Amino acid sequence: ASWRDWPTAAKVLEELDRKKELATLLIEVVDNASDPTDVLAAGRQLMTATNMAAMERLEPVLLAAVFRRAHKPIYRKLLVDLYAVMVERHSRRLLDPAQAADARQKLAGIGERGLKPVLDSIDASDLAVRTRVLRILMATRSHNAVLPLVRLLEEKDSVLRFQALVALAHIGSTSAVAPIEKLIGARQRVGPGAV
Repeated sequence: ASWRDWPTAAKVLEELDRKKELATLLIEVVDNASDPTDVLAAGRQLMTATNMAAMERLEPVLLAAVFRRAHKPIYRKLLVDLYAVMVERHSRRLLDPAQAADARQKLAGIGERGLKPVLDSIDASDLAVRTRVLRILMATRSHNAVLPLVRLLEEKDSVLRFQALVALAHIGSTSAVAPIEKLIGARQRVGPGAV
């Protein structure tokens, strides 16, 4: 099927305020379009024009695409974008005592389901992508992310090391204490700016 006309159909559905049909169309485009530009545009439109339920419908489609179409990094990039939006929304819900428990559970679920593709994106050369990845890891507080983050403390890129350090502090795992102390000790021995 040709997905050339999906933007027009999406615009009509949005103008008619038919969010469920819009979400269905956008998810179909993400799952079936062959042009990465269409995949990215439809996914991003879904994140801005629809609600959390639609985003939760997109997540399994993207997770399957990440593993089924590993040669197409657009799906992993879009999944990181999706998780960044979901994490931000759930994190805001933590401030409401009536919603905090559910929000923590949703964040933990994202940390479990999305850990591999998120960690696979952590060494992206794009600072914005890396920053989103580390925000996701900080919000989900997955203890399974500690070892990969500890490994990043040895990278040459000082911004990446700092981001990993901040993420580790948010996760709060005692297994990160010794590597952090080692990093701080190395900085003190060599001097400021060395780490």
